Amino acid sequence: MERPHPVPPGYRYEWALFADWCAAADAVPMPASPETVAAFLHDNPAGNQTSLRRVAAINRVHRDAHEPEPGTVTAIRLRLDRVRSHRIAGRRTFVAAIVPTLPTTGWPVGLFGRRDALILTLYAMGLGPRDIAFLDRHDIAVTDNGLHVGGRHQLDTTELGDIESRVATRVWSLWHRVLNVAESHPSMRVLENYLRTGRAPATHTGDAPGHGPVVVPIDRWGAVPIPLTPMSAPVIAAVIAAHLSGTAPRHPARPERISRDTLTRDHHLTADGFEAPAPLDNGYYDAGAAARRDAAAAMTDVEDLLDDIDRRTEQILRRTMNLLGTIQE
Repeated sequence: MERPHPVPPGYRYEWALFADWCAAADAVPMPASPETVAAFLHDNPAGNQTSLRRVAAINRVHRDAHEPEPGTVTAIRLRLDRVRSHRIAGRRTFVAAIVPTLPTTGWPVGLFGRRDALILTLYAMGLGPRDIAFLDRHDIAVTDNGLHVGGRHQLDTTELGDIESRVATRVWSLWHRVLNVAESHPSMRVLENYLRTGRAPATHTGDAPGHGPVVVPIDRWGAVPIPLTPMSAPVIAAVIAAHLSGTAPRHPARPERISRDTLTRDHHLTADGFEAPAPLDNGYYDAGAAARRDAAAAMTDVEDLLDDIDRRTEQILRRTMNLLGTIQE
């Protein structure tokens, strides 16, 4: 039998309400977790002052029992960080299975593959579609610790491990070069040649200016908008959802246009360090798509469940923290 806890006379009603709810919800009232307090407030809606008094009662009983107070901004913020980390870990598991299968060469498959790999990588780092849509190129940098996303995010890939960190860095490098070529040589033919051969244009002078959208829309023919404009958050969300569900659209490699340059092209190591690719095997993209479908089929149900639980928990924790933020701790 649970030991009774001393309750100050002025808080007996609030504590009794909380204890009764815990019994019905199969939750532990002492010591209670920040999630339990947040769920209690969510299931028992009231005005701000009433809710704050209930939290004060829970904290007081815990304090008198020499237990950590669960209803403080600090406690809830720490738990929010933990919930968010758990959700992001699930994202990383998915992305680690998908990104290596995305093509980086060929037209226009390499263009879609490079862009989508970056979208998924940023998603795995904890950014949402809206965050990705508003990123500027100067927010992203390659450091000794891997890929760093600055601005208001201040994220890096150090927690991903050495291998995944190197993959993330290369994903950004491959897409960044596409942006540079597209911006300095606004020609679909130039971009196509670059994706087929890895050769930057002969007149390419290096990196384009450091500002501009990070991910851009691509039409079915492989054309990007000039000047470069960002993808919208809903479209980014659709791209992420399609890859995670294994239903990403198929972008078959198109035959190369025959020209004199094509017939005499030299397929050796290029000036920027890429080896010009051999022609894509017809089953290359299908194999990658099958791998993504298999990964999605094996994990989608579990991931959906965990992500939904984490997201709802995060929402009620955040609402509780906002409520507590209306008073001084």
